[in-house]
Amino acid sequence: MTRSHTKKLSTKFFACIVIGILLPMGLLCLSLSMVYTHLLKSEIRSSTEKSLLYCWQNIESTFSGMLTVSAIINNDSVFMNSLSDSSIDYYDKYVMFNRLLQTIYLQNFGLNDSTWIYLQDKFGNTYCNKPDYSIAVNSEKSTCDEHFSSIRWDFHATDEKRQQDYFSMSRVFYQNNLSSTPIATLTISVAKDQFRPLLKQYLNLDVDYVVLYLDNNDIITSYSNSDDPITAENLHLYRKHLLEAGEISSIYKVGSQKYLLNDYTVQSSFDFNGCELHILSISPMKNIFVRIEYQLQLIIVIAFAAYAIILLIGFIIPQNLVAPIRQLDSQIRSFHVGDQLTTSKVSNDEIGSLSQSFYRLTDSVNQLFHKLEEENTIKENYHYEALRAQINPHFLFNTLNSIKFSAQIIHANSIVDNIDALSKILRYSISKDDELVPLRSEIENVQSYLHIQNNRFGNSIQLELDSSVELYCENLVFKFILQPIVENSILHGFKNYTDQGIIAITCEEQEQFFFIHIQDNGCGFSEKALKDWQTIKIDATAKLNGLGLATVHKIIQITCGTQYGLNIQSIAHEGTEVILCLPIKHKNEEGYT
Repeated sequence: MTRSHTKKLSTKFFACIVIGILLPMGLLCLSLSMVYTHLLKSEIRSSTEKSLLYCWQNIESTFSGMLTVSAIINNDSVFMNSLSDSSIDYYDKYVMFNRLLQTIYLQNFGLNDSTWIYLQDKFGNTYCNKPDYSIAVNSEKSTCDEHFSSIRWDFHATDEKRQQDYFSMSRVFYQNNLSSTPIATLTISVAKDQFRPLLKQYLNLDVDYVVLYLDNNDIITSYSNSDDPITAENLHLYRKHLLEAGEISSIYKVGSQKYLLNDYTVQSSFDFNGCELHILSISPMKNIFVRIEYQLQLIIVIAFAAYAIILLIGFIIPQNLVAPIRQLDSQIRSFHVGDQLTTSKVSNDEIGSLSQSFYRLTDSVNQLFHKLEEENTIKENYHYEALRAQINPHFLFNTLNSIKFSAQIIHANSIVDNIDALSKILRYSISKDDELVPLRSEIENVQSYLHIQNNRFGNSIQLELDSSVELYCENLVFKFILQPIVENSILHGFKNYTDQGIIAITCEEQEQFFFIHIQDNGCGFSEKALKDWQTIKIDATAKLNGLGLATVHKIIQITCGTQYGLNIQSIAHEGTEVILCLPIKHKNEEGYT
């Protein structure tokens, strides 16, 4: 991994954070904007409906007061009887009418100074709470009865003299409940202007127009924040749009302007000429968008702040994640075999585990390198000692041949035999055979060596070869592998030994292992010597001197593996057995097998 790769990795981390977090957040903000727009519309509808319904309760109390006033007049039997009695003076009737009005005003039925109460009896006499009555009402026949008296509502009454609009309730009084002869007609008119402040009071900031109307398009009252009043024609267009949309809340477009229409059906106890009462609120979408834009700006500011924080975190986190990787990458690229890395504190995550694995790997590489250096040193020492043991064999071999010829002249046969044995050893040592030789050649070299030693020690050492040696004589072994062991038996096992010394050699094969047993009946190893031997076997750094047993053991392990080598079993004063464990190898035309 190069530094450019780690930079790319941090960039990928950053891109993943941007795509994985910022993009969903952007989509979330967009969806929140849409949801907020819908909620805002619902909020406007709900708050407007609540306000207008509360306003309607005040208007309804006025309608209820008009009915109550008509009922009070109708229930006054004295005044009703006087209206049909021609013998009673008009002035007396008027006094009785004013007395009723005083009673009505004292009870406060929601009527005020702008309310007209006008009565006309069957004789053409008129009675009114105020002079100069000039309200023109519709004279159509009433469509519903209440308490056996006809009641008709008129929402188009006008006072041309005062330039005011009224809505009126007309009621016909009869002689009695069973009679169909009318005796008087009562008209109560209330100015529409007195309801506009109520509508204005309860309008929220988003609503510009509100209309209280019947489903026959009769407008009871309306209010507008602008100078454009709501006409019956406009109301008809709005209702038509709502009917076509099949909704009670919809967006209506007029030119380049858009309006939110909300229509409410008012549940009322009054029967307005058989029509239902409705309230229509009209909200310009620009007012709604102003609130939405404010919220959107707030959302955008919060979103940008969140984006900035996320971008900062998205930059810092990849840098912190990649920093250990960069450090590890630098150590890997600068590492050389033999370098000792200083392990800094690592995290308890996958990167920390990777760093620890790399440190363990470098330790293993260094250990293998040091082991290889030691093995090469051992091999060099082995070859150096082997060359030194040859003692310039060519010169010695030629000198011995001269001595041999001189001994033959004087018939010194023992000298001739010793020289022959030594010559064989020298010839064996200077031969250019491979490092591996047949066991037969190694046995012959040992026999020559023992021949010389027996001449020295008086034929006190006997070499016994088991029949298995002949069976495995072609197995390949290391050159000079047996001589150090036999030499160790002679110099140490048979030192100060007076009995017949015996060195027995046997062979066997087990699976892939070839075992050579060299056993003597000498004095055996001391306890200290055995401990030193075990230390040499365990400690790979133990010092090796000459071509001894330890050198043979390490050469076998270095060349063949740690499962092979040399093992010593010794009992004091009884003897020693050295067991060589070698791989089974044979020589053929193609090489070793």
